[in-house]
Amino acid sequence: MTFYSIFYLIIAAALLLYTARHRFDLIAVAALCFIVYTIYCIPGTGIAGFYRPRLSPALYYSVYVQMAVILAASVIIRSGREEKPRTPWLTDEGIRPGQEDILHRSFRLYTIVIALFALLNVATIGVSTFLSGKGSVWGKANILYIISLYGAYPSFAYGIHKRDKFIWMLSLLVELTIFIAGARAFTATLLIMIICEMGSSLWKERKGNVKLYVWGALLVLFMVLYRAVDTQVMSGDFAGVLTTLKDPATWASALELNEPRVIIANYDYVLTHHVHFPLGDVVYRIIDFVPGMTKMIPIPLTFPEYFSNWLMAQENASAGVGGTIWGEGYAMFGWAGIPLLTAVWMALLGFANKHMDFHKPYSYFIVASATYLSWYISRLDFNRVAQSLKVMFLCFLIWQTIFLIQGGEVVFRRFSLLLGRPRLKRRPAWRCGSVKEVSR
Repeated sequence: MTFYSIFYLIIAAALLLYTARHRFDLIAVAALCFIVYTIYCIPGTGIAGFYRPRLSPALYYSVYVQMAVILAASVIIRSGREEKPRTPWLTDEGIRPGQEDILHRSFRLYTIVIALFALLNVATIGVSTFLSGKGSVWGKANILYIISLYGAYPSFAYGIHKRDKFIWMLSLLVELTIFIAGARAFTATLLIMIICEMGSSLWKERKGNVKLYVWGALLVLFMVLYRAVDTQVMSGDFAGVLTTLKDPATWASALELNEPRVIIANYDYVLTHHVHFPLGDVVYRIIDFVPGMTKMIPIPLTFPEYFSNWLMAQENASAGVGGTIWGEGYAMFGWAGIPLLTAVWMALLGFANKHMDFHKPYSYFIVASATYLSWYISRLDFNRVAQSLKVMFLCFLIWQTIFLIQGGEVVFRRFSLLLGRPRLKRRPAWRCGSVKEVSR
């Protein structure tokens, strides 16, 4: 073990200790998963195709800086934020009676729409396609299926928060369609939502959260083991599944945590090979967050739209290998890009963390997007982050249309959206002894 590895362990231990003393939420998930994705800094090796480096000092320095940013952001975000739960939106904003029922109906209808999108694809391309693997599914499914997978996130968040079995079970079934095909990320996101919801409950009851970390560890173990048997599960060979799980080599291979080893190698490759994007590629990636903007402003690219495709070609890696958004940040903005993107990521999670009590009707969409990015962002491309946010925004528009048609009101800071009903008169909403006007 080198000095770099020892110093990594010291910073990681400090981050873990601080995180364990606070609520299990999106900030905790981000800190824990960043450590998981950089855990190969301990042995100091990585493997991505033919690129099998001893991790460079530059990689260690970058990870140190990121951990420092995550720790500092965690302290800032948690300062004064965990003392008292926020008042629910119905009383906080003085919404008229009946809005809660409207919200409930809108999420039930929205969930049905999302499930129909998934069912349409299952019926069209056939169950056999799903059992043949995720590659076949992505090649044959249409955009409605992608919408259904991301769209099930907020409905699941609503279902588990409100204890509505119809909503959360239907949302789970949507995600299980791709889980059966071998894609684990969507279902894993739902499980993380459950753990965070439990964390919020324990925080409100002032109880410890040690068992949540145990559940989190079991979740990681389940996901890495499932990868070893997913083909057998899809083929219905459950006897083979048991045989595989009894083999010690299966456990040894699973516990190697292949994805972190690949992602850290990708990260190291970008830094050691001094990869830098031309200005056009940087601008393209930034404006891609605005729906349709890259069509309106066509920009020729030097690198592929998805950076992981370029990495696979350079390293002769197999398809499906993870990218490295932090390495891509370096390629976009130089050394400043790594702490910059990390700080932006933590700021977005801090904003979403305020919505963990779901005090707004649209909080479920904010929390859903943030949950996915809190744990999975390290292996994504910059454009895939933009893609997930754009799809989620489209899902929000679908839900909002249903909500407004039902007579709901979406209240933002300075205005409200209504459909078919007169605007509320100004009236005070009492909260903790203060008066607040709700319609402006």
